Amino acid sequence: MEVFEFEQYKLFLESLERDETRRETVNQVWVVLNSFGLSALTFLKETNVPIGLKDSILFFIVSLIGMLLCAAWILSINSLKYKIKYKRNLLIHLENALGDKLQRKAYMEKKLEKQESILAFSELMVPSLFFIAYLSVMLFLFLFRPLGFFT
Repeated sequence: MEVFEFEQYKLFLESLERDETRRETVNQVWVVLNSFGLSALTFLKETNVPIGLKDSILFFIVSLIGMLLCAAWILSINSLKYKIKYKRNLLIHLENALGDKLQRKAYMEKKLEKQESILAFSELMVPSLFFIAYLSVMLFLFLFRPLGFFT
């Protein structure tokens, strides 16, 4: 029975490490998507491509989509965070079932606490900066350019 529990423990540990890696990879994907959104705004500003909509409405739409992407980004980070927290709790229960639990538990808690505090701040900073960039474009539109929704 001990061998089975230890193998189960190793599987959960590997799964947790994969989720941590996925958390970093997901951030890279969101950075690329939001960089594309900001690039689209810059492209629209620099070129006068006739699309059929007033350019200010187009800026508004692209900015709104970008803000929604940032919100989805934060939600996906939060979802992965809860998944990782759940798996950590399962690991602790498995460690309690195994012998020599205090040493492994102290090592894992120290290692995971260190990673969580660093990742959480950086992961929330980047989407917030993109969100602020999109919000700035929208505020500029509202303050200095008529959107023409009602004209």
